[in-house]
Amino acid sequence: MRWPRWWATGPVYGVVLALLGLVGDLTASMLKRDAGLKDFGDLIPEHGGIMDRVDSYIFSAPFCWFFVSYVLPALGGGAA
Repeated sequence: MRWPRWWATGPVYGVVLALLGLVGDLTASMLKRDAGLKDFGDLIPEHGGIMDRVDSYIFSAPFCWFFVSYVLPALGGGAA
């Protein structure tokens, strides 16, 4: 990767992304629990539905877009 200051931006990006994925998963679980649902659907049997497959993207996808679109260019690197 040709990120500016990769030795700092890479680990920060990874840690924040991991934490946001966890928060997204826990948020979806909280919504399910409040609604009294066991699963979000039955399209994928025994896996909790499609939302359980992608719930970590609730917060991590917008962060990725923001980081690559605004933070990296501000630090002097190209987006992607």
